[in-house]
Amino acid sequence: MQFIDCGISALIVTMNSRIAPEVLEEAEKRKVFVLLTPYDTYTVGRLLNQCVPIRRIMKADPVCFRPMDLLSDIKGIMDEHRYRSYPVVENGKLVGLVSADEIMLPEREKVILVDHNERGQAVEGIEDAKILEIIDHHRLGGIQTSEPIYTHQEPVGCTCTIVANMHWHRDVDIPPSIAGLLMSAIISDTVLFKSPTCTPYDKKTAERLADIAGVDLKEYGLAMLRAGAGIGDKTPAEIAKNDLKEFKIGDYRIIVSQISVMDPKEILDIEDQIIAFMKENAEREGFDMHLLMATDILEEATYLLYAGSPKTLIGEAFKKDASGTHVYLPGVMSRKKQIIPPLSEAVKRIKPQ
Repeated sequence: MQFIDCGISALIVTMNSRIAPEVLEEAEKRKVFVLLTPYDTYTVGRLLNQCVPIRRIMKADPVCFRPMDLLSDIKGIMDEHRYRSYPVVENGKLVGLVSADEIMLPEREKVILVDHNERGQAVEGIEDAKILEIIDHHRLGGIQTSEPIYTHQEPVGCTCTIVANMHWHRDVDIPPSIAGLLMSAIISDTVLFKSPTCTPYDKKTAERLADIAGVDLKEYGLAMLRAGAGIGDKTPAEIAKNDLKEFKIGDYRIIVSQISVMDPKEILDIEDQIIAFMKENAEREGFDMHLLMATDILEEATYLLYAGSPKTLIGEAFKKDASGTHVYLPGVMSRKKQIIPPLSEAVKRIKPQ
């Protein structure tokens, strides 16, 4: 009663203490606000410090966003005002808040690398993504991850051999259309099982996929290679960039492309134009060399065209006179097994230019 007599405006009673009826009656008469709380006095004191009126901390006309606003549109506004949070309003009602911290540090995209593991061959921005898995059949090329991940690598002729068997090992059926795609990839990568990278595992997998797809493996494979062989109406630039992959070999950055043909004369007839583009492309993109494998399917050989330097790398790797713009490599059909390994060994034996 003494507090009410002092002219207070509010009375907070802690620990759910009993309030005498006459006190409540007097408080009501004098319009004193009475609050009964289960908290102790210390806790109530701390909570009072947080009871700041909204008008003290919030502007009358705040910066608001709508649910359909794009992130790219609101980032600049958030950078300009630098508030911690922004209200999201729809039809005059608050429907949520957007936090600047979450927007400025978004969750990284999650990716699985398939048929490659080198940064230079990955999609743009891979350094900002979170790599979950690697499914591949190539050499290890130096990708670093922030934590342990699942990797599945086998020395087979095609990554699709691995993918198909991952389905079967987990008792997952492969639809005929997908089986046809996987089989086609194996045929392409192994050049219908002629490539030195091909294993019995590749052929067995392709045969099983052909049964699912309902096609004759040999007949389909030959038709597919004929359709894909030859340059058709491709320009020299398109030929040079066909099936292009980037590699870091020693201190050199190298592009290696490959095109399969029935008649390599199609390539050699326009070699000057192709070499000119390869040289220009290497200089423009900052590569030391651009190589093109023109693989003769019938003869099971490759004409290796090259532009850039050092040409001694080609000569040392394949024990050929590399003073020109191409060398003939009988029996060579695989970039992974017959081009990259010799180059990787040769770079250790030559002096940097």
